[in-house]
Amino acid sequence: MSQTRQLAWQALRRIRSEASYSNLVLAKARQSLERRDAQLLTQIVYGTLRNQRLIDAVIAEASSRPLAKVNADLLDLLRLSVYQILWLERVPKFAVVAEAVELAKKQRGQAVAGFINAVLRKIDPSATERCLAVVPPDERLALRYSLPAELDSLLAELLSDAQREALAKNWCQPAPLVLRCNLRRNTVAELSATLCEQGGSVSPGRYAPAALRVEGISEPFGSRPYLSGAFSAQDEAAQLCSLALGTLAPEARVLDACAGVGGKTCALLEAQPQLEVVAVDRSERKLELCREHLRRLGLAAECKVADVARLVPSEIGNFDAILLDAPCSALGVIGRHPELKWRFQPTQIAALAELQRRLLESCWSLLRNGGVLVYSVCSLTRVEGEQQVQRLLDQQRDAILDPPNEHPFDQLWPTGRCGLTLWPHLHGTDGFFIARLRKIDEHFAD
Repeated sequence: MSQTRQLAWQALRRIRSEASYSNLVLAKARQSLERRDAQLLTQIVYGTLRNQRLIDAVIAEASSRPLAKVNADLLDLLRLSVYQILWLERVPKFAVVAEAVELAKKQRGQAVAGFINAVLRKIDPSATERCLAVVPPDERLALRYSLPAELDSLLAELLSDAQREALAKNWCQPAPLVLRCNLRRNTVAELSATLCEQGGSVSPGRYAPAALRVEGISEPFGSRPYLSGAFSAQDEAAQLCSLALGTLAPEARVLDACAGVGGKTCALLEAQPQLEVVAVDRSERKLELCREHLRRLGLAAECKVADVARLVPSEIGNFDAILLDAPCSALGVIGRHPELKWRFQPTQIAALAELQRRLLESCWSLLRNGGVLVYSVCSLTRVEGEQQVQRLLDQQRDAILDPPNEHPFDQLWPTGRCGLTLWPHLHGTDGFFIARLRKIDEHFAD
Protein backbone atom coordinates (compact mmCIF):
# COMPACT_ATOMS: atom_id res chain seq x y z
CA MET A 1 0.00 0.00 0.00
CA SER A 2 2.84 2.44 0.84
CA GLN A 3 4.28 2.00 -2.65
CA THR A 4 0.92 2.92 -4.12
CA ARG A 5 0.71 6.14 -2.09
CA GLN A 6 4.31 7.00 -2.86
CA LEU A 7 3.63 6.54 -6.57
CA ALA A 8 0.49 8.65 -6.24
CA TRP A 9 2.53 11.43 -4.64
CA GLN A 10 5.15 11.21 -7.37
CA ALA A 11 2.47 11.27 -10.05
CA LEU A 12 0.78 14.38 -8.66
CA ARG A 13 4.11 16.15 -8.42
CA ARG A 14 4.94 15.34 -12.05
CA ILE A 15 1.50 16.38 -13.30
CA ARG A 16 1.81 19.72 -11.49
CA SER A 17 5.48 20.61 -11.87
CA GLU A 18 6.06 19.27 -15.40
CA ALA A 19 2.58 20.03 -16.79
CA SER A 20 2.36 16.35 -17.74
CA TYR A 21 -0.88 14.65 -18.73
CA SER A 22 -2.36 12.50 -15.99
CA ASN A 23 -3.13 9.52 -18.23
CA LEU A 24 0.47 9.29 -19.47
CA VAL A 25 1.96 9.64 -15.99
CA LEU A 26 -0.39 7.00 -14.61
CA ALA A 27 0.22 4.58 -17.47
CA LYS A 28 3.91 4.53 -16.55
CA ALA A 29 3.37 4.43 -12.79
CA ARG A 30 0.94 1.49 -13.00
CA GLN A 31 3.48 -0.78 -14.68
CA SER A 32 5.08 -1.82 -11.38
CA LEU A 33 1.80 -2.53 -9.55
CA GLU A 34 -0.61 -5.41 -9.29
CA ARG A 35 -4.07 -4.79 -10.74
CA ARG A 36 -5.77 -3.88 -7.45
CA ASP A 37 -3.04 -1.44 -6.44
CA ALA A 38 -3.00 0.06 -9.94
CA GLN A 39 -6.73 0.73 -9.67
CA LEU A 40 -6.24 2.40 -6.27
CA LEU A 41 -3.41 4.54 -7.64
CA THR A 42 -5.62 5.71 -10.50
CA GLN A 43 -8.50 6.46 -8.16
CA ILE A 44 -6.34 8.47 -5.77
CA VAL A 45 -4.67 10.60 -8.44
CA TYR A 46 -7.79 11.33 -10.48
CA GLY A 47 -9.94 11.82 -7.38
CA THR A 48 -7.46 14.29 -5.90
CA LEU A 49 -7.28 16.30 -9.14
CA ARG A 50 -11.06 16.33 -9.60
CA ASN A 51 -11.73 17.61 -6.07
CA GLN A 52 -8.65 19.77 -5.58
CA ARG A 53 -10.32 23.08 -4.75
CA LEU A 54 -12.56 21.59 -2.07
CA ILE A 55 -9.64 19.57 -0.71
CA ASP A 56 -7.57 22.76 -0.46
CA ALA A 57 -10.34 24.44 1.50
CA VAL A 58 -10.35 21.53 3.97
CA ILE A 59 -6.56 21.71 4.32
CA ALA A 60 -6.67 25.48 4.84
CA GLU A 61 -9.15 25.05 7.66
CA ALA A 62 -6.91 22.51 9.42
CA SER A 63 -3.52 24.09 8.73
CA SER A 64 -1.64 26.49 10.95
CA ARG A 65 0.00 27.93 7.85
CA PRO A 66 -1.60 29.66 4.86
CA LEU A 67 -1.63 27.34 1.85
CA ALA A 68 0.52 29.80 -0.09
CA LYS A 69 3.32 29.12 2.38
CA VAL A 70 3.05 25.33 2.27
CA ASN A 71 5.66 23.69 0.06
CA ALA A 72 4.02 22.58 -3.21
CA ASP A 73 5.24 18.98 -2.90
CA LEU A 74 3.94 18.72 0.65
CA LEU A 75 0.63 20.21 -0.44
CA ASP A 76 0.34 17.39 -2.97
CA LEU A 77 0.90 14.87 -0.18
CA LEU A 78 -1.74 16.55 1.97
CA ARG A 79 -4.19 16.63 -0.92
CA LEU A 80 -3.97 12.93 -1.74
CA SER A 81 -4.20 12.08 1.96
CA VAL A 82 -7.30 14.24 2.52
CA TYR A 83 -8.91 12.69 -0.56
CA GLN A 84 -8.41 9.21 0.89
CA ILE A 85 -9.72 10.19 4.32
CA LEU A 86 -12.88 11.90 3.06
CA TRP A 87 -13.69 10.16 -0.23
CA LEU A 88 -12.42 6.58 0.17
CA GLU A 89 -14.43 4.97 2.93
CA ARG A 90 -12.64 1.63 2.76
CA VAL A 91 -9.27 3.17 3.67
CA PRO A 92 -8.84 3.68 7.48
CA LYS A 93 -7.84 7.19 8.48
CA PHE A 94 -5.07 6.00 10.79
CA ALA A 95 -3.41 4.13 7.91
CA VAL A 96 -3.56 7.18 5.63
CA VAL A 97 -2.10 9.45 8.32
CA ALA A 98 0.63 7.00 9.30
CA GLU A 99 1.83 6.50 5.74
CA ALA A 100 1.70 10.20 4.89
CA VAL A 101 3.77 10.98 7.99
CA GLU A 102 6.27 8.27 7.07
CA LEU A 103 6.58 9.54 3.51
CA ALA A 104 7.09 13.10 4.75
CA LYS A 105 9.70 11.98 7.26
CA LYS A 106 11.71 10.11 4.61
CA GLN A 107 11.59 12.98 2.17
CA ARG A 108 11.71 16.08 4.38
CA GLY A 109 12.54 15.13 7.97
CA GLN A 110 10.80 14.93 11.34
CA ALA A 111 9.66 18.55 11.61
CA VAL A 112 7.78 18.39 8.32
CA ALA A 113 6.32 15.02 9.28
CA GLY A 114 4.96 16.64 12.44
CA PHE A 115 3.20 19.32 10.40
CA ILE A 116 1.63 16.69 8.11
CA ASN A 117 0.48 14.73 11.14
CA ALA A 118 -1.04 17.78 12.82
CA VAL A 119 -3.05 18.77 9.73
CA LEU A 120 -4.36 15.32 8.87
CA ARG A 121 -5.44 14.47 12.40
CA LYS A 122 -7.78 17.48 12.38
CA ILE A 123 -9.66 16.20 9.32
CA ASP A 124 -13.10 14.83 10.17
CA PRO A 125 -16.10 13.71 8.08
CA SER A 126 -17.90 17.05 8.39
CA ALA A 127 -14.95 19.11 7.09
CA THR A 128 -16.28 19.61 3.56
CA GLU A 129 -19.71 20.77 4.74
CA ARG A 130 -18.14 23.27 7.15
CA CYS A 131 -16.06 24.71 4.32
CA LEU A 132 -19.08 24.97 2.05
CA ALA A 133 -21.15 26.64 4.76
CA VAL A 134 -18.80 29.60 5.18
CA VAL A 135 -18.58 30.68 1.53
CA PRO A 136 -21.17 32.97 -0.11
CA PRO A 137 -24.04 31.05 -1.76
CA ASP A 138 -23.02 32.12 -5.27
CA GLU A 139 -19.58 30.56 -4.75
CA ARG A 140 -20.80 27.31 -3.23
CA LEU A 141 -21.31 25.41 -6.47
CA ALA A 142 -17.77 26.14 -7.65
CA LEU A 143 -16.32 25.03 -4.34
CA ARG A 144 -18.44 21.87 -4.03
CA TYR A 145 -17.41 20.68 -7.51
CA SER A 146 -13.91 22.17 -7.44
CA LEU A 147 -14.19 24.64 -10.29
CA PRO A 148 -11.60 27.40 -10.51
CA ALA A 149 -13.37 30.76 -10.26
CA GLU A 150 -12.53 31.81 -13.84
CA LEU A 151 -13.76 28.52 -15.29
CA ASP A 152 -16.95 28.78 -13.24
CA SER A 153 -17.54 32.27 -14.61
CA LEU A 154 -17.11 31.02 -18.17
CA LEU A 155 -19.60 28.19 -17.65
CA ALA A 156 -22.06 30.66 -16.13
CA GLU A 157 -22.01 32.56 -19.44
CA LEU A 158 -22.71 29.38 -21.41
CA LEU A 159 -25.19 27.48 -19.25
CA SER A 160 -28.07 27.86 -16.84
CA ASP A 161 -27.31 27.26 -13.17
CA ALA A 162 -28.83 23.77 -13.33
CA GLN A 163 -26.86 22.81 -16.44
CA ARG A 164 -23.68 24.30 -15.03
CA GLU A 165 -24.04 22.21 -11.90
CA ALA A 166 -24.76 19.08 -13.95
CA LEU A 167 -21.60 19.59 -16.01
CA ALA A 168 -19.45 20.35 -12.96
CA LYS A 169 -20.79 17.24 -11.25
CA ASN A 170 -20.05 15.18 -14.36
CA TRP A 171 -16.44 16.37 -14.29
CA CYS A 172 -16.10 15.02 -10.74
CA GLN A 173 -17.00 11.49 -11.88
CA PRO A 174 -14.74 8.97 -13.67
CA ALA A 175 -14.97 9.24 -17.44
CA PRO A 176 -16.13 6.08 -19.23
CA LEU A 177 -13.68 3.90 -21.13
CA VAL A 178 -14.81 3.93 -24.77
CA LEU A 179 -13.28 1.77 -27.48
CA ARG A 180 -13.56 1.91 -31.26
CA CYS A 181 -13.94 -1.52 -32.80
CA ASN A 182 -11.78 -2.07 -35.87
CA LEU A 183 -14.45 -3.42 -38.20
CA ARG A 184 -11.80 -4.62 -40.63
CA ARG A 185 -10.53 -7.09 -38.00
CA ASN A 186 -13.68 -8.08 -36.10
CA THR A 187 -17.33 -7.23 -35.64
CA VAL A 188 -18.69 -5.29 -32.68
CA ALA A 189 -20.33 -8.51 -31.43
CA GLU A 190 -17.08 -10.47 -31.70
CA LEU A 191 -15.09 -7.81 -29.86
CA SER A 192 -17.79 -7.58 -27.17
CA ALA A 193 -17.55 -11.34 -26.60
CA THR A 194 -13.75 -11.17 -26.39
CA LEU A 195 -13.84 -8.36 -23.82
CA CYS A 196 -16.49 -10.16 -21.75
CA GLU A 197 -14.25 -13.24 -21.66
CA GLN A 198 -11.55 -11.02 -20.12
CA GLY A 199 -13.93 -10.05 -17.32
CA GLY A 200 -15.25 -6.82 -18.76
CA SER A 201 -18.77 -5.46 -18.80
CA VAL A 202 -19.53 -4.20 -22.30
CA SER A 203 -22.34 -2.07 -23.71
CA PRO A 204 -22.79 -0.48 -27.14
CA GLY A 205 -22.10 3.20 -27.68
CA ARG A 206 -24.95 5.65 -27.86
CA TYR A 207 -24.16 7.11 -31.28
CA ALA A 208 -21.12 5.72 -33.11
CA PRO A 209 -21.70 2.27 -34.64
CA ALA A 210 -18.19 1.02 -33.79
CA ALA A 211 -18.20 2.32 -30.20
CA LEU A 212 -18.18 0.11 -27.10
CA ARG A 213 -18.30 1.25 -23.48
CA VAL A 214 -16.27 -1.01 -21.23
CA GLU A 215 -16.07 -1.44 -17.47
CA GLY A 216 -14.06 -3.86 -15.38
CA ILE A 217 -10.94 -3.92 -17.57
CA SER A 218 -8.41 -1.44 -16.28
CA GLU A 219 -5.53 -2.17 -18.69
CA PRO A 220 -6.88 -3.44 -22.04
CA PHE A 221 -4.06 -1.90 -24.06
CA GLY A 222 -1.52 -4.63 -23.39
CA SER A 223 -3.92 -7.38 -24.35
CA ARG A 224 -3.58 -9.60 -27.42
CA PRO A 225 -6.75 -8.20 -29.09
CA TYR A 226 -5.43 -4.65 -28.81
CA LEU A 227 -1.95 -5.54 -30.06
CA SER A 228 -3.47 -7.43 -32.99
CA GLY A 229 -5.49 -4.38 -34.03
CA ALA A 230 -8.96 -5.41 -32.84
CA PHE A 231 -9.71 -2.01 -31.26
CA SER A 232 -8.44 1.41 -30.24
CA ALA A 233 -9.37 3.82 -27.49
CA GLN A 234 -11.48 6.72 -28.76
CA ASP A 235 -14.41 8.54 -27.22
CA GLU A 236 -17.65 8.62 -29.18
CA ALA A 237 -17.41 12.37 -29.75
CA ALA A 238 -14.07 11.93 -31.53
CA GLN A 239 -15.51 9.02 -33.53
CA LEU A 240 -18.36 11.27 -34.66
CA CYS A 241 -15.86 13.78 -36.09
CA SER A 242 -14.65 11.21 -38.61
CA LEU A 243 -18.16 9.97 -39.32
CA ALA A 244 -19.31 13.53 -40.06
CA LEU A 245 -17.32 13.51 -43.30
CA GLY A 246 -19.82 10.98 -44.60
CA THR A 247 -19.29 8.31 -47.23
CA LEU A 248 -16.70 9.54 -49.69
CA ALA A 249 -15.95 8.45 -53.24
CA PRO A 250 -13.47 5.58 -53.63
CA GLU A 251 -9.87 6.85 -53.64
CA ALA A 252 -10.94 10.31 -52.53
CA ARG A 253 -8.02 12.36 -51.24
CA VAL A 254 -8.50 13.28 -47.58
CA LEU A 255 -6.46 15.54 -45.31
CA ASP A 256 -6.42 14.90 -41.57
CA ALA A 257 -5.08 18.27 -40.48
CA CYS A 258 -3.60 18.47 -36.97
CA ALA A 259 -3.72 14.66 -36.96
CA GLY A 260 -1.89 14.18 -33.67
CA VAL A 261 -1.38 10.49 -32.88
CA GLY A 262 -3.79 9.51 -35.65
CA GLY A 263 -7.00 8.46 -33.94
CA LYS A 264 -9.21 10.06 -36.58
CA THR A 265 -6.93 9.02 -39.46
CA CYS A 266 -7.29 5.40 -38.36
CA ALA A 267 -11.04 5.73 -37.84
CA LEU A 268 -11.45 7.08 -41.39
CA LEU A 269 -9.46 4.23 -42.92
CA GLU A 270 -11.18 1.53 -40.88
CA ALA A 271 -14.52 2.70 -42.25
CA GLN A 272 -13.31 3.51 -45.79
CA PRO A 273 -9.98 1.77 -46.46
CA GLN A 274 -9.87 2.86 -50.11
CA LEU A 275 -9.34 6.51 -49.17
CA GLU A 276 -6.03 8.26 -49.82
CA VAL A 277 -5.41 9.88 -46.43
CA VAL A 278 -2.66 12.37 -45.67
CA ALA A 279 -2.08 12.91 -41.93
CA VAL A 280 -0.35 16.20 -41.12
CA ASP A 281 0.93 17.45 -37.79
CA ARG A 282 3.69 19.74 -36.56
CA SER A 283 4.97 17.07 -34.14
CA GLU A 284 7.18 14.30 -35.48
CA ARG A 285 6.78 12.47 -32.16
CA LYS A 286 3.00 12.40 -32.52
CA LEU A 287 3.21 11.28 -36.12
CA GLU A 288 5.51 8.42 -35.16
CA LEU A 289 2.80 7.25 -32.77
CA CYS A 290 0.34 7.66 -35.66
CA ARG A 291 2.48 5.38 -37.79
CA GLU A 292 2.59 2.82 -34.99
CA HIS A 293 -1.21 2.81 -34.74
CA LEU A 294 -1.53 2.45 -38.51
CA ARG A 295 0.79 -0.57 -38.49
CA ARG A 296 -1.04 -2.17 -35.55
CA LEU A 297 -4.40 -1.74 -37.25
CA GLY A 298 -3.22 -2.85 -40.69
CA LEU A 299 -3.82 0.54 -42.34
CA ALA A 300 -1.84 2.83 -44.61
CA ALA A 301 -1.63 6.62 -44.81
CA GLU A 302 0.92 9.26 -45.70
CA CYS A 303 2.24 11.04 -42.59
CA LYS A 304 3.73 14.48 -43.14
CA VAL A 305 5.35 16.86 -40.66
CA ALA A 306 4.17 20.38 -41.49
CA ASP A 307 2.45 23.49 -40.14
CA VAL A 308 -1.06 23.31 -41.57
CA ALA A 309 -1.45 27.08 -41.28
CA ARG A 310 1.37 27.49 -43.81
CA LEU A 311 0.39 24.78 -46.30
CA VAL A 312 -0.40 25.82 -49.87
CA PRO A 313 -1.85 23.73 -52.73
CA SER A 314 1.38 23.92 -54.74
CA GLU A 315 3.18 22.02 -51.96
CA ILE A 316 0.64 19.41 -50.91
CA GLY A 317 -2.09 19.49 -53.56
CA ASN A 318 -5.85 19.76 -53.12
CA PHE A 319 -8.25 17.51 -51.24
CA ASP A 320 -11.74 16.14 -51.68
CA ALA A 321 -12.33 16.18 -47.93
CA ILE A 322 -10.59 17.71 -44.93
CA LEU A 323 -10.92 16.97 -41.24
CA LEU A 324 -9.58 19.78 -39.07
CA ASP A 325 -9.60 18.91 -35.38
CA ALA A 326 -7.99 22.13 -34.28
CA PRO A 327 -5.89 22.89 -31.18
CA CYS A 328 -8.18 24.36 -28.53
CA SER A 329 -8.72 25.02 -24.84
CA ALA A 330 -9.69 21.32 -24.39
CA LEU A 331 -12.45 22.13 -21.90
CA GLY A 332 -14.48 19.26 -23.33
CA VAL A 333 -12.03 16.62 -22.10
CA ILE A 334 -11.69 17.80 -18.50
CA GLY A 335 -13.55 14.65 -17.47
CA ARG A 336 -10.61 12.59 -18.80
CA HIS A 337 -7.89 15.07 -17.86
CA PRO A 338 -8.97 16.76 -14.61
CA GLU A 339 -5.61 18.52 -14.36
CA LEU A 340 -6.83 20.78 -17.17
CA LYS A 341 -9.14 22.51 -14.70
CA TRP A 342 -6.07 23.88 -12.95
CA ARG A 343 -4.34 24.93 -16.17
CA PHE A 344 -7.26 26.90 -17.57
CA GLN A 345 -6.38 30.49 -18.45
CA PRO A 346 -9.11 32.61 -20.10
CA THR A 347 -6.48 34.76 -21.80
CA GLN A 348 -5.31 31.78 -23.87
CA ILE A 349 -8.64 31.43 -25.66
CA ALA A 350 -8.11 34.53 -27.81
CA ALA A 351 -4.73 33.24 -29.00
CA LEU A 352 -6.21 29.81 -29.72
CA ALA A 353 -9.09 31.37 -31.64
CA GLU A 354 -6.63 33.26 -33.83
CA LEU A 355 -4.73 30.02 -34.53
CA GLN A 356 -8.00 28.25 -35.35
CA ARG A 357 -8.93 31.04 -37.78
CA ARG A 358 -5.61 30.67 -39.60
CA LEU A 359 -5.92 26.89 -39.75
CA LEU A 360 -9.46 27.07 -41.12
CA GLU A 361 -8.50 29.56 -43.81
CA SER A 362 -5.50 27.47 -44.83
CA CYS A 363 -7.55 24.27 -45.00
CA TRP A 364 -10.24 26.03 -47.03
CA SER A 365 -7.63 26.98 -49.64
CA LEU A 366 -6.67 23.29 -49.94
CA LEU A 367 -10.25 22.07 -50.49
CA ARG A 368 -11.48 21.29 -53.99
CA ASN A 369 -14.78 22.64 -55.29
CA GLY A 370 -17.54 20.32 -54.12
CA GLY A 371 -15.38 19.08 -51.25
CA VAL A 372 -16.41 18.87 -47.60
CA LEU A 373 -14.59 20.15 -44.52
CA VAL A 374 -15.33 19.03 -40.98
CA TYR A 375 -14.15 21.44 -38.32
CA SER A 376 -14.03 20.23 -34.73
CA VAL A 377 -12.65 21.23 -31.35
CA CYS A 378 -12.84 19.44 -28.01
CA SER A 379 -13.95 22.69 -26.44
CA LEU A 380 -17.23 24.19 -25.29
CA THR A 381 -16.68 27.89 -25.93
CA ARG A 382 -18.56 29.65 -28.71
CA VAL A 383 -15.54 31.64 -29.84
CA GLU A 384 -13.70 28.40 -30.64
CA GLY A 385 -16.73 26.71 -32.18
CA GLU A 386 -19.73 28.46 -33.73
CA GLN A 387 -18.02 31.82 -34.10
CA GLN A 388 -15.13 30.30 -36.06
CA VAL A 389 -17.53 28.69 -38.51
CA GLN A 390 -19.64 31.84 -38.85
CA ARG A 391 -16.52 33.91 -39.57
CA LEU A 392 -15.54 31.53 -42.38
CA LEU A 393 -19.05 31.68 -43.82
CA ASP A 394 -18.95 35.48 -43.71
CA GLN A 395 -15.56 35.69 -45.42
CA GLN A 396 -15.74 32.90 -47.99
CA ARG A 397 -18.45 33.27 -50.64
CA ASP A 398 -17.98 29.65 -51.69
CA ALA A 399 -18.62 28.22 -48.19
CA ILE A 400 -21.99 26.80 -47.15
CA LEU A 401 -23.13 24.75 -44.19
CA ASP A 402 -23.63 21.12 -45.13
CA PRO A 403 -24.82 19.25 -42.03
CA PRO A 404 -24.65 15.45 -42.29
CA ASN A 405 -28.02 13.74 -42.39
CA GLU A 406 -26.97 10.12 -41.92
CA HIS A 407 -27.61 8.29 -38.64
CA PRO A 408 -26.88 9.32 -35.90
CA PHE A 409 -26.60 12.92 -37.07
CA ASP A 410 -30.21 13.00 -38.21
CA GLN A 411 -31.15 12.80 -34.52
CA LEU A 412 -28.34 14.88 -33.05
CA TRP A 413 -27.79 17.83 -35.38
CA PRO A 414 -29.54 21.02 -34.22
CA THR A 415 -31.66 22.97 -36.68
CA GLY A 416 -30.49 26.45 -37.59
CA ARG A 417 -27.09 26.24 -35.87
CA CYS A 418 -23.58 26.35 -37.28
CA GLY A 419 -22.76 22.96 -35.86
CA LEU A 420 -23.30 20.32 -33.21
CA THR A 421 -22.15 20.80 -29.61
CA LEU A 422 -21.83 17.64 -27.54
CA TRP A 423 -21.98 18.10 -23.78
CA PRO A 424 -20.61 15.51 -21.33
CA HIS A 425 -23.57 15.81 -18.96
CA LEU A 426 -26.18 15.68 -21.74
CA HIS A 427 -24.74 13.30 -24.32
CA GLY A 428 -22.47 11.12 -22.18
CA THR A 429 -19.47 11.89 -24.40
CA ASP A 430 -16.50 14.20 -24.24
CA GLY A 431 -17.38 17.81 -24.96
CA PHE A 432 -16.98 18.62 -28.66
CA PHE A 433 -18.07 21.07 -31.31
CA ILE A 434 -18.45 19.63 -34.84
CA ALA A 435 -19.40 21.47 -38.03
CA ARG A 436 -19.44 20.43 -41.69
CA LEU A 437 -19.07 22.83 -44.59
CA ARG A 438 -19.01 22.35 -48.36
CA LYS A 439 -17.14 24.39 -50.96
CA ILE A 440 -19.33 25.33 -53.90
CA ASP A 441 -18.36 26.83 -57.25
CA GLU A 442 -17.99 30.54 -56.55
CA HIS A 443 -19.84 31.38 -59.77
CA PHE A 444 -22.97 29.88 -58.25
CA ALA A 445 -22.47 31.34 -54.76
CA ASP A 446 -25.09 34.03 -55.34
